[in-house]
Amino acid sequence: MKHIPYITVNEDGTGSIIVGVEPDPVHPMIGSDGITDPHWITEVYVVDADTGKIITMKSLDPTGVDAATMEFDIPAGTESIVAYEWCNIHGLWESPKVETTTAAAAPSSDTSSSSAMDGGSSSTNAGACSTTTTAALGTAAAIVAANM
Repeated sequence: MKHIPYITVNEDGTGSIIVGVEPDPVHPMIGSDGITDPHWITEVYVVDADTGKIITMKSLDPTGVDAATMEFDIPAGTESIVAYEWCNIHGLWESPKVETTTAAAAPSSDTSSSSAMDGGSSSTNAGACSTTTTAALGTAAAIVAANM
């Protein structure tokens, strides 16, 4: 679905988000041109699913971009994350919870043991989403402000 923020967890302890994914269309990023109604993702943020703390947030500008994307660092020790995005027309959308890899954890000084990083895999999760009413934006803004 074009409103779901899809999270990719990379081996290097970073993550990326794209709102929508092929073969489904990515979400439009259409600013005001005086002819077409504006329709874009205004903000994307990532929450530690276990603590509820916001890891990062980005306000997006629809000028000169084709997709709503964001890259971010995953703090050491973070076990799972959820992304949220706000569409200026359709409101708040949530990603599925994504388990992070040990790549996001602090490296071990013990070189004799094997780690999950040895497998060299990354994961992309996709799934169901939820929407809320405009009142949820106020709640989301309060959460963002409290965690900044």
